[in-house]
Amino acid sequence: MDTSAAIDTVALGGAVAHDLSILGLFLQADIIVKVVMLILLLASFWSWAVIFDKLMRLRRLRTDASAFEESFWSGGSLDDLYDRIGNRPLDPLSAIFAAAMREWRRSAAIFIFPSLTSSGKCR
Repeated sequence: MDTSAAIDTVALGGAVAHDLSILGLFLQADIIVKVVMLILLLASFWSWAVIFDKLMRLRRLRTDASAFEESFWSGGSLDDLYDRIGNRPLDPLSAIFAAAMREWRRSAAIFIFPSLTSSGKCR
């Protein structure tokens, strides 16, 4: 019976109360753990910023592509559409169209004026 009384009166080392909340664990951690956790938090914010930016870009590209597709299938002249787009298309769909029109105009010029290609003036 004496041993059970001695155990009850001695404070055990593992029985110390700890704050197990996220903030309490962070404040009790070593400085290296705090730095690593802050770096991970910043990396998380950076990742979400990139994800949000990509989502917004994809949404804008989708609306630009649908606007181009509407004007492409409207029945107007493709030459007029190419002149409106110019050398700086806004979305990949209009960039493909502009590249195709450039190649088509170049091949049409070679077919119509074959003498210019043999002299090296048209490239």
